[in-house]
Amino acid sequence: MIFSTLHSKDTNEDPKTSSIIGGLLLLPDQIFYKVVNRACAPNILPANNGSILGYEFWPHWYDDTYNANFVEPDVIIHCEYRDIIIEAKYSETSGQYREQWVKEIEAYKKLYGHKKEVSFLALGGNENYDYEEVDGVSILKCSWTSLLMAVSSIKSQFEKISYSDEHVAQTKRILKFIEKSFEAHQVYSLSTLDDKSLTRFHSYSDNMLLKFKI
Repeated sequence: MIFSTLHSKDTNEDPKTSSIIGGLLLLPDQIFYKVVNRACAPNILPANNGSILGYEFWPHWYDDTYNANFVEPDVIIHCEYRDIIIEAKYSETSGQYREQWVKEIEAYKKLYGHKKEVSFLALGGNENYDYEEVDGVSILKCSWTSLLMAVSSIKSQFEKISYSDEHVAQTKRILKFIEKSFEAHQVYSLSTLDDKSLTRFHSYSDNMLLKFKI
């Protein structure tokens, strides 16, 4: 939770976002994109996003269009050929709303112009997973559960690799660390539950688990 601590944000979804997205950003770039795409399928990032150049948690984008001093997405990830805006909500089923997406995308375009393509990730809080666009920007929707299941799925693939080099071993350690970050914030999938955790599993309906089966 280093980023939420540095920003003095210790309530609601902020520590959860800091722990989980912060962990994902430790992954090799192409593995990061693969996790996002599996979690958001069938709506995914374009194939070529290039290297991840930098990121910022809770940036302040000043914009007086809506009589507000600034808008504050949870994360902006600057990639070589694309930027990714992340708006995260603590709940799995409520909290996201289109008006906030519009404000953040408009503020982004005022600040950065049209130099690069941009995608918007609505993480958690979605009442539905229908495809949407805002001003030509694709809204990728996923739940915390689907993100965890994507991480677990890719970790399973790495565990089946017959050889082990520094890259493979490091990636497996990071994926295991991310799974623990989900557990710390009480996000579980059936594939990650042990007997002890199963007694604490109280989250998602059967329909949601089926919807996000990897």
